[in-house]
Amino acid sequence: MRERVWLSFVPGEIRICLVMPRESELNQAGLPSPTNAPTALTNLLNYLKTIDTDSDGTTDLYDAYPDDNAQHIAHTLSESFQSGIAAWINQNGGNDAVQWQAQSGDPCGGGVAVANNYQNNLSTIDALSRTVDLSNMAVANLHFDVAYSRYSEVLSDGLRVRAITCDGVSQIVYIKIGSDLATVADQTTPFSPTNCSQWRTECIDLTPFAGQVIQLVFENINGGGNRIYLDNIDIWETPNSAPTPTISGDDNICNGEVQTYTITSTIPPNATFSWAATGGIILSGQGTASAGIVADRGQRQSYRDAIAIVGVEAAGERNRKMPKIKKSTLFERRRSDV
Repeated sequence: MRERVWLSFVPGEIRICLVMPRESELNQAGLPSPTNAPTALTNLLNYLKTIDTDSDGTTDLYDAYPDDNAQHIAHTLSESFQSGIAAWINQNGGNDAVQWQAQSGDPCGGGVAVANNYQNNLSTIDALSRTVDLSNMAVANLHFDVAYSRYSEVLSDGLRVRAITCDGVSQIVYIKIGSDLATVADQTTPFSPTNCSQWRTECIDLTPFAGQVIQLVFENINGGGNRIYLDNIDIWETPNSAPTPTISGDDNICNGEVQTYTITSTIPPNATFSWAATGGIILSGQGTASAGIVADRGQRQSYRDAIAIVGVEAAGERNRKMPKIKKSTLFERRRSDV
């Protein structure tokens, strides 16, 4: 019989046969195919799922890459609207002139999403939604920034956030209306935030949805009031806040003495600082990570007076503030001070 090339989908692949072709029962090494189940990879993956390198009680990619932030699944959504709202589903509930729109030029964040309720289309709901994958998260925290002014006590609006699971169950995770939502006083002209202080950061625990894929929906509840602004939508596996900072400086100085206090913890990029001293006067360093403060207790008669020195660190993003820190410093009163 003539030679022919025979293609088989079992070990052996291509054979040159001098007789009637048939399947090979041997692999390319001439050995029988293995009969045991390939469990090595399965066992390895099951073992990796039990490793808790950082001892936080949660097995995740932090444990596989404890020193490599780039490998951590910690930031499943980060939206600053610098490229508009094209990545979102924009639903115009009233099929009218009011819906979520992208806007640039915000003095604090650049791009934002805005719903212009100033146009008086009452009782409509406009939704901005996006699918979010939380399947690799053990905990999930949603943060977003909002800016809003009511038109008046009568004409005001609301913002509602829903989480919709794959089986269609919808749950309200956030809702604020009127004065609860407002970040500035009422305005009878179209509201536009002019500085970062007119924004507020909201924080929502989405941990009940961890391990799932959900639809995240931001709903503008139009009450004919004023514009609602939305920005910096983030979902983190851990809370989006910096670690509690620390402050150095002498804990025991006398009235009239000058001491330098310095924030010694890791400082975020573009951080700003604000110092305040009760029982002391700030001589230098306001707005920096280090401040010179002089003890100034007046002529109070207590043997020791405490000065509370408060340093506030704010990261570069709007309202991403580190926790306030207090250092109680005792000033011993010398006999000459009495």
